[in-house]
Amino acid sequence: MNDLNGIVTLNDLPEKEIFVETKPEFRKDLCQTLKQRGNIKRISRETQVSDRILYHWLDDGSMLRLDIFKKLAILFGKNSEQEILSFRGSNGGKIKNPKIPFDFTTKEGSRVVAAILGDGCLDKKYRLFYTNSNSKSINGFINEMKKIFGDIEFDIRKKSDSNVKIISLAPVYGRVISKLGVIPGKKVVINPKIPKFIFKLNEEKIYSFLSQIIDDEGSASIPSRHIRIKFATIETEIQSNIVSDLERLFLKLGIETTIYQIGGYESSTGIDRKNWQIEIHSFEQLKKLLFNLRLRDNEKKQKLEKLVNSIHTFQYPKKKCTEIYLSKMRKIQETKSFFTSQDLYREIDRSLGHTQNMIHKYHSKGLVKKIINVSSDGTRFYPAKYMVI
Repeated sequence: MNDLNGIVTLNDLPEKEIFVETKPEFRKDLCQTLKQRGNIKRISRETQVSDRILYHWLDDGSMLRLDIFKKLAILFGKNSEQEILSFRGSNGGKIKNPKIPFDFTTKEGSRVVAAILGDGCLDKKYRLFYTNSNSKSINGFINEMKKIFGDIEFDIRKKSDSNVKIISLAPVYGRVISKLGVIPGKKVVINPKIPKFIFKLNEEKIYSFLSQIIDDEGSASIPSRHIRIKFATIETEIQSNIVSDLERLFLKLGIETTIYQIGGYESSTGIDRKNWQIEIHSFEQLKKLLFNLRLRDNEKKQKLEKLVNSIHTFQYPKKKCTEIYLSKMRKIQETKSFFTSQDLYREIDRSLGHTQNMIHKYHSKGLVKKIINVSSDGTRFYPAKYMVI
């Protein structure tokens, strides 16, 4: 395992908290071998497992604690992962026919990780939850968990007076998930990061991850002409780690984004919250997302389609676009001796993110120069100042 490779093996699991049901053939073979070797006390000494436990297991085939099972498997030359019929945690939650090792580097695995960072939750008791009102998202999460784990046990209930459904799974699943680098606790408080192995996946699997994130936490706005993804942190955090990691992930796909801190809200349970938002504006990049994302939320998918299909209705003529924008910049500059992205987006009737991307493009082409960088006094940010060259 670990958060670097996205694969959780039997050796990664807490040995004294997992109990194993072995396949009948394994138990039969061991029973015969024990009789052939004679004294069970001798086996007890070799494995450092009490003879009482061995007698108990041989008598009724009860579940073995993982550390004991592994010692017996090694002693008798067995492949431990292939001899497990099921296992459970100390708090229940059986996994039948477990698909060990648990591989999260698949499209299904990347979506499960995204779901936990999105509308899901891994609480401090390692219980796993996923909440959604979209039946496709609920069913998709269940099917992907089965493809990763095997035959899973879960509870599903509906919130009263709503269409929201909550899937809950025992801590044995959460223990596995935590080995990927997902920290248990309230996401708004712990400010989690995207596990490192996600960044090493190929583009198709990264798009699967982003599809789930947008299904859970994203939205498409036709009036603002962008896709945005929102997360919250407590107000003392200087950034949302997930939002910052999403920026890196989009860049791996050649997609530029803009991050904003957009106000917050009071909390009745502790420190007040900040909202963070990451946006994509470029027409070509939105079109790229539409082609590659596999959204389950039909409403969001249709909005993205409408957004891409409506782009041509509000663009300036391509041949005159640069000329028009530069003239708007000069107009502001005549009054203030400089212009900022906030000045310009109001003047050209475009979103702030689109305007910032355009300024960066013109800056790289040498059409404008930056005279003062972005600054902050600790309570608010002040935008960079530019001049037309």
